[in-house]
Amino acid sequence: MTAAAALAASGHATAPFPPMVLAVAQVVLGTWLGATFRRDIVTSAVSLTINSALSAFFLLSLCTLAALGIAALSGVDWRAMLLAAAPGGVVEMALTAKFLQQNVLLITTFHLVRIFVIVPNVPWMVRGLARFENRHTKGDKTR
Repeated sequence: MTAAAALAASGHATAPFPPMVLAVAQVVLGTWLGATFRRDIVTSAVSLTINSALSAFFLLSLCTLAALGIAALSGVDWRAMLLAAAPGGVVEMALTAKFLQQNVLLITTFHLVRIFVIVPNVPWMVRGLARFENRHTKGDKTR
């Protein structure tokens, strides 16, 4: 993806996919994602399902506010910024951007920067969360 982004930035972009291929790709991705859900997990863990839905809503709200703020400050189209800040994968957001005729390069760049910032920092974040969890569970004898 980085090589493709560098080629596109240098003016050597690849030929675009036909719109029908993009539409089929979206349907295949959505079908695969939907097929990974298991009804028994969702129905047996009602509390987890509700908390997950609330967490997802909170994350989407924060991403939307961030996107609208960046769009207002930068003058970039707010629709493109919503896709750029969306908590989805690079491929899914790029396909969605292309299908909705938004700036694919901008949206993909935002997602790549997010990946390059977050992924190298995951180890220290996990260590910090583990230390936090250990501190709070040591005093809790019920666990």
